[in-house]
Amino acid sequence: MARRYDYSPGMGQARLALATAHIELGDHAQAPRLTRRALGMARANRQRLDEARAMVMAGRLALDGEEAQANWRQAMEIFEAVGSVEANALAVVMRGIPV
Repeated sequence: MARRYDYSPGMGQARLALATAHIELGDHAQAPRLTRRALGMARANRQRLDEARAMVMAGRLALDGEEAQANWRQAMEIFEAVGSVEANALAVVMRGIPV
């Protein structure tokens, strides 16, 4: 059974924002931990958009292109399932076009 987290809207996004800040500051050790935590929280609380956003970040942090693409494909499935316009930006990233 998935662990339930105390969850309020925006918590997953806040963790992902922290992960981004750590990446930009060169602290690559913290970003994966924050991303995994955001992903776990989103899944445990059935927050599909937060789950997809965490998968996008996991793709950014991936050590190889195949792993990145796998994470991004999962995110794309969710974005498309919920009708999010974020699918458009991710499609550009997946084609290798800098955004």
